[in-house]
Amino acid sequence: MTKDIISKLKTHLEHRVETECGALYLLAEIRKLLERDDPKHQSFALWMYCHWALHVDLSGLDTTKQFLLPIDALVFNKISGFGGDPFYNPLTEDLLFRELIFLDTFRDQLKAFLMQYGLPTEICDNEDSWFSFVEAYAGIIEDGSLSISSDNTPLKAIKKVVFCKGGVPIAADSIFSFVIQWDIVLIDDRIFRMGFEAKPGRRALSFGGQLIPAPARAATPPLQDA
Repeated sequence: MTKDIISKLKTHLEHRVETECGALYLLAEIRKLLERDDPKHQSFALWMYCHWALHVDLSGLDTTKQFLLPIDALVFNKISGFGGDPFYNPLTEDLLFRELIFLDTFRDQLKAFLMQYGLPTEICDNEDSWFSFVEAYAGIIEDGSLSISSDNTPLKAIKKVVFCKGGVPIAADSIFSFVIQWDIVLIDDRIFRMGFEAKPGRRALSFGGQLIPAPARAATPPLQDA
């Protein structure tokens, strides 16, 4: 079975993955190999994004914890009403923002996975190829959520995060055709909405955020300008 999957993946990766169908097929086949060869979820980001492609909402502790904890720490320290954590390192914010738009850890772990099986890594090595894949993947997970269903959740400030496609970017040279939008649902049901707009070259990004009271969130339009 392994040889068949690798053969299919090799053929699939000979072309740019730029459709939702193509992205879904890629991650579904990768997950088959992960289930056998990475049972302890060492490649946590690769596991999470593969699962998310196949399920609208993820809530497993093992799958989502490492992704949600940095977001929870950011909210706990930045949003009024939750106080602060003396051990929080603000230098990690930029890394977190880049993760939310460029999916850097996912990219690194996917490349390591492909190299492990002798598969082409063009999808990770080439910026245009990666951004085409991310744009296709965004269509799969749109309006999907990540949370932790355990009663012993380690999260202090948030319930879940929801990925959305925001409005049309302001910048004409934006990498994606939409604003990358993450709606962070707080434990008091307010939403901290973060929008990111990515640009080519140095991969600079602009960021916008707004705190939405719970009763008003349904009437608030998507972010247009990050």
